[in-house]
Amino acid sequence: MEKKCELKRLDKKDLELILGWRNHPDVRKYMYTRHEISLSEHQEWFDQVSTSDSKEYFLFFLQDIPVGVIGFMDIRPDLFSCVWAFYADPAAPRGCGTLMEFFALEYIFEERGISNLNCEVLSFNASVIKLHKKFGFTEVETKLMGYEDADGKKSDIVELALSSNDWSNQSPIMRKKLRLDR
Repeated sequence: MEKKCELKRLDKKDLELILGWRNHPDVRKYMYTRHEISLSEHQEWFDQVSTSDSKEYFLFFLQDIPVGVIGFMDIRPDLFSCVWAFYADPAAPRGCGTLMEFFALEYIFEERGISNLNCEVLSFNASVIKLHKKFGFTEVETKLMGYEDADGKKSDIVELALSSNDWSNQSPIMRKKLRLDR
């Protein structure tokens, strides 16, 4: 079956859907903001990001079904750089994160012309660190932050980076692995 994937700009009508995902304990435990977010707080966040020139958020669709959120922050066209993050619906099909990452990287490097992409991951989120490395990201730094996971264990922040040059080498390999046709 062909994988139909699409990024659509986040719209106010999507807020309740993604708030449910964002507040789910399996998503929230990997975020810097760990409290349950109210609808009004979520709407304030959306109002701020939707009017910002340095932020872009998308809903990721797989087979016409929304399954995740992709965000680009601190977009600096003058420096050709930005930071990114994503999260999926906890009920999203297995492998969804891999597809989200591929299409996010294709968008930011190919369509936006960004040269340097960074992200931060809490150190106990080993599966996402491994996923980023599969796409060619390298560890830049570990920040000793002392965030606590759900079990009260201290966690640091792992900063990773990927250049457009490295992505141009990795993209065809990942496209083939994911069986995506151009």
